[in-house]
Amino acid sequence: MEVNALSREDVLAATPSVPDHVVYRAFVRMMNMIETPEQAFSQPRVLLHALRVWLRGKRRNAVYALPPPPDRAAVMAACAALPGSA
Repeated sequence: MEVNALSREDVLAATPSVPDHVVYRAFVRMMNMIETPEQAFSQPRVLLHALRVWLRGKRRNAVYALPPPPDRAAVMAACAALPGSA
């Protein structure tokens, strides 16, 4: 497939589904101890983007929610059915 043949859907499917890259980058900087939460959220851009995501509500943010975990009994049964498990 040529690069010119890529559609908009192909490009969107390849992009990560992070709700907001500004907030994500601030979070990563805090996790890597590059800056404190106070430093990150003192930046107006980060604060405004975080508030926008927070205020749009649970229903619109549900797209980014984690899927429910698998059933424990089903996982244990699948592990027990593997060859070589006793």
